Amino acid sequence: MDAKEKKLVDRSFRTMRFQVFFFPFMILCFHDVHFQAYAQLFMGDVFSNAEQLKRYTNYGESGSFSTYLIIALYVATFLWYRPFGKLHGLFKKDQLSSELSRKCGKRFQSLIQTLTILFLTILVCKIAYRLVLPSGSLSTQEILYYALPAHIFGMAAELTFALTYTQQMKFGFTKVFQAIYPGEEIFRAKSGSRLTTVSLVRFFFLFNLILPMATLLIVRIYNDSKELEFFFTNVMGSGMFQMLCMSIVGMFLLNMGLDRPIQELISKMKEVEEGNLDVRTTVMFNDEVSSLKVQFNKMVEGIRKQEELKELFGRYMSSSVALKLIEEGQIKLGGDKIQAAVMFSDIRGFTTLSESMSPEEVVQFLNRYFQYITKPILENGGMINKYIGDCVMVVFAPIFDCEDFADKALLAAKGMREELLRV
Repeated sequence: MDAKEKKLVDRSFRTMRFQVFFFPFMILCFHDVHFQAYAQLFMGDVFSNAEQLKRYTNYGESGSFSTYLIIALYVATFLWYRPFGKLHGLFKKDQLSSELSRKCGKRFQSLIQTLTILFLTILVCKIAYRLVLPSGSLSTQEILYYALPAHIFGMAAELTFALTYTQQMKFGFTKVFQAIYPGEEIFRAKSGSRLTTVSLVRFFFLFNLILPMATLLIVRIYNDSKELEFFFTNVMGSGMFQMLCMSIVGMFLLNMGLDRPIQELISKMKEVEEGNLDVRTTVMFNDEVSSLKVQFNKMVEGIRKQEELKELFGRYMSSSVALKLIEEGQIKLGGDKIQAAVMFSDIRGFTTLSESMSPEEVVQFLNRYFQYITKPILENGGMINKYIGDCVMVVFAPIFDCEDFADKALLAAKGMREELLRV
């Protein structure tokens, strides 16, 4: 790896570090925006007035809980990123560790499970914190019946947004993956959890746009409380604006997460179309775009091998034999013992005839002769092995899809004679 390439990898590591440690701050900013909207639907009838509902939602948890949450998130983020930091340090010293690279690779491939566990843990902590709040809030039964569904739907919205963020973020780490997966490993299929992009788009729009909008619409239509209307107009207006902003950002991230790898693949296809068979594309995850990349790499490798074999064998044997060997994919250097029919055909008295002809006339005569006898040979499954002056050697064998080779040889000889008699 040259100095310029190492500089790009080092920059990619730094970008990854910034985006990874920005992630907890982003979670804290929106971690209860959706809960407020869902609380309107599930908990609007539980409180006696809007002030109690506002105090309960309070744009999320109390200040102390938010403080505990951000500390816990940064600790978890540091522990997750720690192997990547070590790998970055070893990379700058040109001392990459294969064991550490495998550990980083496993963390990348288990990212979906890690985020799911993280948000489930946050959900459990929220509910537990609600249960120990001072009196004057909800009872345990009301929390389980009303608050829990609102928290679950809110958590699902936050999780899909986080997955969308990481979906886009990972395509900026191509150079990091070159350090994690050295050699040919970066072009092969990856194992691990699989979340299709189509499913992610569906869940994102369902939990981040459709259900919050429907929730607020239901509250607006079916709840006539003036206090709740005031809450809806003054408090939820800000939350609604935040959800719309998050949805716009999420749609932008989804577009980038889909457009960038597809455009990269299209550019690679154009290179193949122009004749560059050495091109390959990196495979980082296990989604459908990565599966498409894996198949692209396999296709290009197969085309390249076929072209190499055609070029190699075409120098020493007929094209039909070369194609047969390529299709079977095996070459037995010692040969095979088979039953076949071999036909030799030449022109009687050709030596005497050629003595009375100029070289140009001989070549023209032979070309015309071979033109007539080649057609019946090929029609009967014969493989022309070689031309020896005026003689032609033809092989009829099962390996060339000529099962009744003896009969085909006779039919070819008969057809050759009939063609010559028409001249």
